[in-house]
Amino acid sequence: MNAIKKYKDCKRIIFYEIDKQHARLLVQLHYDGLKQGEFFRAILEGYISGDQNLFDFVQNYKLKKGNTKTHIRRINKEKEKSVELEKRFGLNEDEIEDIFDILEQEYLEI
Repeated sequence: MNAIKKYKDCKRIIFYEIDKQHARLLVQLHYDGLKQGEFFRAILEGYISGDQNLFDFVQNYKLKKGNTKTHIRRINKEKEKSVELEKRFGLNEDEIEDIFDILEQEYLEI
């Protein structure tokens, strides 16, 4: 049984692609020694966690797709601010979440 399937809170992500693209994907995955699920989970994790390479790729894709440069500049500026704050305070997203959890517990007791 697939390791992911044994969890009840999992969601299935499905999309359709033409046969030719699917075949090309399978060939490339075989060449790279990856399984489809492994590949898509890696991409998903990188995208959600803000991997800079994926961020740049998505920004370029959005430009090709026709998104406005103003919108993309705003997103880039927000991303830069986020990175700067993380550097300044030395806190990552998990640590910030921990702080909010502690504050929530303290205020519940009051």
